[in-house]
Amino acid sequence: MIWPDYYAHLHGIGGLGISTITKLATFWNQRFAGHEAVVLDRRILRLLASGRWVELGHLRHLTYPLAHHHYVDYLATMADIADAGDASVKQLEFFLFALGESF
Repeated sequence: MIWPDYYAHLHGIGGLGISTITKLATFWNQRFAGHEAVVLDRRILRLLASGRWVELGHLRHLTYPLAHHHYVDYLATMADIADAGDASVKQLEFFLFALGESF
C-alpha cells in the first residue's frame, strides 16, 4: 500500500486526521514503504518537537498539519531505532507514548 493514497482515501471520508488514520493503519497491520505502521498522534508529535530524544531529533519539524507528509520518514526512523535496540517498532511506539515524557 502507498501511504499518500491510503491517507488521502481515509482523510477524504472527513473528520479523520493523522492520529486516527495511523491508528487504523496500525490495527489493520498495514505497511508503508516496507515499514510496519505505528501510531503518530499529538502526544508523540509533542515529544518529537520537544527535542528530548536525540535519536528522533531530525523529526522535530513535524507538526500535526504536516505530519502526513513525513509519516514514512517517521516509520523508517522508528524501525532503525527499534532494530538498534533489539525491540519492535510497536514496543518503541508504546514506550514513547506511555513513558516518553518521563525521561
